[in-house]
Amino acid sequence: MINLFSQKPARDPDAVLRIKQWAIDLLGLGSDVAVTVMELSCTEEGCPDVETVVGILEPGCQRKFKVFKPLAEVLRDDLEKVVRESIKEQE
Repeated sequence: MINLFSQKPARDPDAVLRIKQWAIDLLGLGSDVAVTVMELSCTEEGCPDVETVVGILEPGCQRKFKVFKPLAEVLRDDLEKVVRESIKEQE
């Protein structure tokens, strides 16, 4: 269950911008595509304590990629791996 009243960690705007740019580069996204980056926490069993979710909002299509790390710890390689895995699943 997600606790809506818990203290949220301070967002690192540089990390958010960096991850957004990585997503744009890795997926070859145009300027008409919105990219969101969020750090979410979860207390459900089997759910990671913290995950970073990258949302891609294209006209007529929405995708999301989850990296099971806090936002500040996400590396380009982490995002590249989940993007590659998602592409393989779609083939």
